[in-house]
Amino acid sequence: MQVIVVAVVFAVLGVILGLLSPVTIPITYARYTAVALLAALDSIFGASKAYIAGTFEPRVFFSGLITNMTLAGYSPPLPLSTSVLTNSAEATGPAAR
Repeated sequence: MQVIVVAVVFAVLGVILGLLSPVTIPITYARYTAVALLAALDSIFGASKAYIAGTFEPRVFFSGLITNMTLAGYSPPLPLSTSVLTNSAEATGPAAR
């Protein structure tokens, strides 16, 4: 029970510090940041499930967290369909006129 209270307190503290910090993320990195956050949440929820089941091991949690976030940060973005890019450029560009 004490571990859960500590986790909730630090989660709230992290959200407050994140909202009050003047750091901005450039739009080009927004996709990578979102995927890295989802990977971190996946590891955290997996650790919570293991803790409740009584099988939590810190070594497994930290290795999974670091691996998930690293792979999420270095994975290439999904390419957009070329037909979508071509059609939207033709519809709004000067070549369409």
